[in-house]
Amino acid sequence: KTLIPAAMPRSLFPVQLKIIFFTATELPGIMADFLTTVSKKIIQSDTWEPTDPYVEVPYNTMVVKTEVRNGTTPVWGEALYLIGRFSPLVRIIKISLEGHAAIQKDRIISSFFIDLFLISESNPSAVFLPTLGPTWIFLYGSPREYTISTDQDGLSEGMSEAVCYKGRLLMAIECHPVNAENTLTMNIQKETGIEFPEAHIFSMKRTFLLFGCIYYVSMIDKSFGNTTISFELSIDPIGYLNPQELTAAIRNPVSLLTRAYPRISIDNNKDYFRLPIDLQKTILFTKYLFHNYIYRMALSNRLKHAFKYLFKIIREFDSKINSKISNEILLQEYRIIENYIHTLPCGCADHMKDSVKLGTTPAVHPNLYELLGDE
Repeated sequence: KTLIPAAMPRSLFPVQLKIIFFTATELPGIMADFLTTVSKKIIQSDTWEPTDPYVEVPYNTMVVKTEVRNGTTPVWGEALYLIGRFSPLVRIIKISLEGHAAIQKDRIISSFFIDLFLISESNPSAVFLPTLGPTWIFLYGSPREYTISTDQDGLSEGMSEAVCYKGRLLMAIECHPVNAENTLTMNIQKETGIEFPEAHIFSMKRTFLLFGCIYYVSMIDKSFGNTTISFELSIDPIGYLNPQELTAAIRNPVSLLTRAYPRISIDNNKDYFRLPIDLQKTILFTKYLFHNYIYRMALSNRLKHAFKYLFKIIREFDSKINSKISNEILLQEYRIIENYIHTLPCGCADHMKDSVKLGTTPAVHPNLYELLGDE
């Protein structure tokens, strides 16, 4: 007997998983300033940049990589294929963006995990069809400044402990079922010359205001020493300050950097400290220009609210059917459910009634049929 749950398919799925990498942008340099200066003189190229990134996708015992490209905005246009029989229990696939090094070991710029079940379609015939993008993936990891020490490289391993923005990756995932006879063993393939997605699939760019408030900071270990502590708010290069800019900002405060706070011991505890953020809480803010995907969250939130409400009233209606309630009351309850389906979800029906009284036509929120694409 196999140790597989009864509801889990026991057969391996013969599929072709296609992972497309178009480009990346805003990547940090992974070379010391001295080596950068020397390399530019040797190479004698104005377009050369101190980073040679590539993307690596490990799966089981296989590893497939893109070509190495030079620059902080590399262009690949490559598709990596994983073809074979995928286990029904396989959920996570790792994608790692690394910097090629001629002498030392390659350094990880950033890596992340994708849950294939979250991007899969529940189709009984195909069973397993992950689909994603094309979309921008935000990359986070260790500090952007290059250091010879590798003590903080673990922050780029994608284990939810990243501390700094490292760039963006434009990618897509497709999956197609294949003939089981041709997938007796797992194999990998590569395809180059993939065209970029059409510009119209991305929404218009919009300026967003990112802000935050620091209420309280405590349990600071004494290993930080006697240095003061400040906080920086950033998203991509917007708000990020290099060491020279950081020194100037401490002298002349800016909206995205707090003042330097001294440490204060916690209740005579010499091992842990706190920051004197008491009555006046620190607020940071910065502006960010990016594609406007608010509508995605708006639709998903409305559908989620509609699902919860419909589930509740249908359960109540079902319980009343089995009780001694007259048919007239049941008919009224049914009309309530029917009216909700034909009107606006998320409690917007009241706003629709008010707009009708005022003689205006609500154009912001569609009804549930329009939301689901029904006629």
